Amino acid sequence: MTNAEYVAALKTFLSKNIGVSQIRHPDGRSQTFDRVQAMRELEYWQRKIDTASTPAIGRSRFSLKGDA
Repeated sequence: MTNAEYVAALKTFLSKNIGVSQIRHPDGRSQTFDRVQAMRELEYWQRKIDTASTPAIGRSRFSLKGDA
């Protein structure tokens, strides 16, 4: 399961479950969540995906060469 699939699974979990339930983690383990924990987990994974998709700013973007 990829990170994006896990985020989708968390969203589905939150839309269907009110109480405590289990969900499968991307690394293969199962985790038991209540609603608050699932929301925190969703925020963490969404930030992780957003950070990974944002390109890093390199020196070449600012035309810096060597020791500026």
